[in-house]
Amino acid sequence: VLWAGKNPINAYEFEFASKGWKYRCVTPKVCANFFVEDLGPLRAVKLVRNVPPTASLCEPFDVTFEVRNVGGGTLTQVQLRETVPACLSAANGASAMTFDVGTLQPGEARVVGYRARALSAGPCAGLADVTSAEGAVAQATSRVTVQAPVLTLACTAPNEVLAGRPIDVCVAVRNEGDAAEPKATLFVPVPVGAVTGKVSEGGRATDG
Repeated sequence: VLWAGKNPINAYEFEFASKGWKYRCVTPKVCANFFVEDLGPLRAVKLVRNVPPTASLCEPFDVTFEVRNVGGGTLTQVQLRETVPACLSAANGASAMTFDVGTLQPGEARVVGYRARALSAGPCAGLADVTSAEGAVAQATSRVTVQAPVLTLACTAPNEVLAGRPIDVCVAVRNEGDAAEPKATLFVPVPVGAVTGKVSEGGRATDG
């Protein structure tokens, strides 16, 4: 009982948490006596969404989530959900990801995730949320910058040649993008009636 009188009085009231426990504090004025009520364990969860700062359009990468119980009580039926962003494609083809994280004791953390591939270059952000049966909720967002190689070709050869004379055909490959392309392969068809001579840069002649 804070006040036994018949009339209401002005007072300050606020809640705070300490070491995973919740409390309510009531005081009639600053620097006065106060009453502290024990509200029980704090039900709180923290969610972190992890992606690499940059990724290549040509290579898959991992999207991971760390779910941590930062309160003083046990969390049960913890579930994490994310709608796969339009800029990504999940490895399993799903449009939404749901993880049953289960039960988390105070201070306990669990990491889950999925494999994804970017569908377009540029910034790509995602948003995930986590809930528990006790009402603890959290959201997390993060962004990856998707880079992409952009290959261009230029070919030079004489317009006219004399039969039986050697000619030079020069093909230039350039990457004008912002990501490396580790698997580029160049195919140059040999015109009918011509034979291959010297080939540079480790090229090799095959059928045609």
